[in-house]
Amino acid sequence: MIIVKCGCSRQIHLFPSDKSKCPFCGGDVKAKGAAGNAPDNGLSPLSGMLSAIDKSISLKDFDEARRLIDDALELMPGWEIGEIPGSGELHWRKLLAETSCRSDAELLLKKKKPLSDHAAFVNAERYASGNERHVYALVKKTDELIARNLTEALDESELEAKGETGVKGALAEFGRELGKLKAAVQKSIGHLDEIEKSIREQFMDCTASSDEFRYALEELLAEATKMGKGIELEISAEQKSDGEAVFERILADSRAELERFKYFIANDEGHFVFARLVGEQKAACEKIMKAKAEIEKINADAEELLESFEKVTKDYTNARADVSKGVFSRAARLLSKERFNDEVSSAMQSAKAG
Repeated sequence: MIIVKCGCSRQIHLFPSDKSKCPFCGGDVKAKGAAGNAPDNGLSPLSGMLSAIDKSISLKDFDEARRLIDDALELMPGWEIGEIPGSGELHWRKLLAETSCRSDAELLLKKKKPLSDHAAFVNAERYASGNERHVYALVKKTDELIARNLTEALDESELEAKGETGVKGALAEFGRELGKLKAAVQKSIGHLDEIEKSIREQFMDCTASSDEFRYALEELLAEATKMGKGIELEISAEQKSDGEAVFERILADSRAELERFKYFIANDEGHFVFARLVGEQKAACEKIMKAKAEIEKINADAEELLESFEKVTKDYTNARADVSKGVFSRAARLLSKERFNDEVSSAMQSAKAG
């Protein structure tokens, strides 16, 4: 990790992972004229430690990098009192190690909280030399531009995502279908009321026409009951024979009356009408229940659609909130890879430290 001035006039950090390419303009960068690795305090022995730190960062051995950074900071004057002038680049390396990043470009995209919330970033700015200050300011400015670009991209993408849910057209269609079903149900309920009124009237007519059979059977039942109560515990053979004859006659009359009633039911026009009305009642109820099931399905579909719409709103709201904090991972998931990269690239190309 060294500081160089690119042909695009920017002061930048150059990392092995950059492969000698400027992350801002994409042009080739030569290390000629690069600032030294050691902090500007004249302590050249730190150069070897910085090389080891940079190697660990390049190899993603961030735990080792942090250990070496802490050791290097303890060697610098001012450690004991918490004031370490000229330690900007050590703190910047600590920032990279703490965020598990190998370069400034990775740092911009992978950090999980604002730069200003990282003590290492605050200390890097505090103890920066002239060249270092330009580099840190450029990273900070780029971070702001990426956030601005991504916020605008998320706004546009949210509208597209909501349009893709089809909510507007679907809800209008749901409304039309519900209107039709509501009208059909109201008509069916009115028809059912008429049927049930006819059923009640027909039931009264059928009951009246069947009363003679009911009365005849009730009289036979009453006669049999009276005979049963009049039987003594001990009766003669003659009394038994007479009683059995009476009961047989009552049973025969009951059966005959029942057959007459069945015949009447089977051939009476009023009972045919009653049976037809009951069938119409059943059909009307089934029609209403079918419409009810369709209404419930439409409501469930509408609720599911609204939930998907609300999820889009929630996802993009959360993404924008993260972006405002300099965290871009949600935005990367919501935007297409090409769109995300274009917005980041646009921000980096337009970023200036001044």
